[in-house]
Amino acid sequence: RLRHCTPTWATEPDSVSKKKRNRKRSGAVAHNCNLKHFGRPRWKDHLCPGIWDQRGNIIEFLTGEFIYRMYTIDMHSQLELTASLIPQPGTSLIPLVMVSNPHSLGFQATFYENGYTSDGNTKYKLDIFLKQQQHWGRTDSNFTSSLKKATMSTLTVDIANKEISCVDIKPLSTLISVGCDLDKKIVIQNKVSACSMGILDPLTLQDNYSFIIEKEFYDPGFQGQQSSEDLHVFYSYQQLGCPLLVYYDTLWKPVVELWRKDSFQEVIDAEYVLLEVNGQFSYSYSLTAQSAMCTSQPQNWTTMIKEFGGPFFWNRENYVSCHDPNNNAPLRWPDVQYQILGGRTANQIIFGHNGFYVFYISIVDPYYSYCQLETIFSIYVYGAFPVQLVSAGVVILLIISSILGSVWLAYKTPKLLRTARGRRIKKCATQLCRRCKTVCQFRASATARAGTEPPGRHGTPHGGRSDH
Repeated sequence: RLRHCTPTWATEPDSVSKKKRNRKRSGAVAHNCNLKHFGRPRWKDHLCPGIWDQRGNIIEFLTGEFIYRMYTIDMHSQLELTASLIPQPGTSLIPLVMVSNPHSLGFQATFYENGYTSDGNTKYKLDIFLKQQQHWGRTDSNFTSSLKKATMSTLTVDIANKEISCVDIKPLSTLISVGCDLDKKIVIQNKVSACSMGILDPLTLQDNYSFIIEKEFYDPGFQGQQSSEDLHVFYSYQQLGCPLLVYYDTLWKPVVELWRKDSFQEVIDAEYVLLEVNGQFSYSYSLTAQSAMCTSQPQNWTTMIKEFGGPFFWNRENYVSCHDPNNNAPLRWPDVQYQILGGRTANQIIFGHNGFYVFYISIVDPYYSYCQLETIFSIYVYGAFPVQLVSAGVVILLIISSILGSVWLAYKTPKLLRTARGRRIKKCATQLCRRCKTVCQFRASATARAGTEPPGRHGTPHGGRSDH
């Protein structure tokens, strides 16, 4: 804000001589403030030298690196800002820190000496730590705003005991958004891929690779119903890279990492959901609503798709936890699969079919971040047995029939051999065995003789023909 600087001649008493008054007036104008310098810090020797002693300012220098900038504070994040102050020699100052929205933004400030200037004046530093008011734990819950909603606030740094002066030091101010940090993203950890284990070739995946999902294992409507035809899918290596390798009979869930720009932040333990983008449903969850200790009916992809008219709409804005005491939905179907991963439960996924899976993942925990954190990744499942062409019931029936038939033959054969017909069958079998034995012996001896004959001889040892 601008301060009005009164010229020196305006404070002088009236003179008897007009000439003397004009001389004083002309001399005072030389000390009048130059308005173009208002609002910028200046040393006292450079501005208003004739007035400074009458209306001096206690602050000589005030600056901060945060002016003319905008900052963002996401959930569970904090921001540190600093300001530098130099008072006039022999004076003391009281820094003033203010936020325009204390219902959502809280701070803690530290003021201390930080060295000396070249002329021996003391320098001070002001450290300001800011984070959401709800996370300071110092205010009543009725005072703070809703943690789920993003807000805005300004931060202002000024001097509380600053006097009116010719040179006014502007307060430092910046804009702070309590909301989504656009530099954040999620990445799925892929330490063991199908390419690194030699199961898939990355060059093959990049060469317009495609795979087929059998009609028994996918539903284009994402309702778990079998399709009428197989689905031909092109694999986007540029977007998905080499798929993560997963064994079919192992409980599994992805390791989700939080990154800010190119810097790793943490492994996410918040609640999230997965959906196979092609509609595959040949996997299941290890927990049910009852085993997940739900107190109300949990949400799932079927209900969310019906409510919002399509997939990929389940996010932090519409997620309601089944563990929330304010959730009044009764637990009518405790045996349904619990489809939320992460958070307080140990829920995992079980695969029953080999092949590629392309998953969409969304962080639905409303208290983790204001951002809509989502991405797409792929996995390759191996080790599952081929699909049975004959049902298990038919196989069991055939095995039981074979066992009963063997027992019946073992019981019936001795009785059959005691009859005349049985004796004839036994005699024929004996003769057949003897003939087979004779033929085998003859072929063995002929092979032995052929191996000992000199080259070029093809007859019998006596030059005749064998009639055996």
